[in-house]
Amino acid sequence: VLADWLSQVLEGAKPLEFDEKRLLRSGLIGLCFGPVTCAYYEFSDSILDPFIIANRPIKILMDQTIYAASKYTAFVFMREVIGGAAPEEAFGLAKKSTWPLLKRGWRFWPAVHSITYSVIPPRHRVLWVNCADLVWVTILSLFAKEEENKAAALLAEGKEQPSS
Repeated sequence: VLADWLSQVLEGAKPLEFDEKRLLRSGLIGLCFGPVTCAYYEFSDSILDPFIIANRPIKILMDQTIYAASKYTAFVFMREVIGGAAPEEAFGLAKKSTWPLLKRGWRFWPAVHSITYSVIPPRHRVLWVNCADLVWVTILSLFAKEEENKAAALLAEGKEQPSS
């Protein structure tokens, strides 16, 4: 919720004049992802011992492929469905958005997870990742707004085209 509010302010909204529906949508999605993130880190640590240095790159690779693609797809799908889109439309947009989100994530998360798996004790990883997630969700929210603006521009362009 804080990340979405921050992204709205960065987009030009006044601090107390923000889109409440968008903020609630982000909050609902965050409530769903919290337990999933905890479970993922427990699972990851159970199959790849976090104290073995050679496992760190494998954990980062697993985070930034299987887990990230699943999470980004779910994020976009949920955001769209909660926003009123039909499930088929939401899934299509989620599929279309996952690759660009993964590429954006690869600029951010490998550096974060280098710290996650080398400096942060396992019991504090979720807290650390949640703090980093504040930055990342702000990036995701800005990305979502950028996609909305592109779609609106395409729609407006289509209306301006003379019909044949």
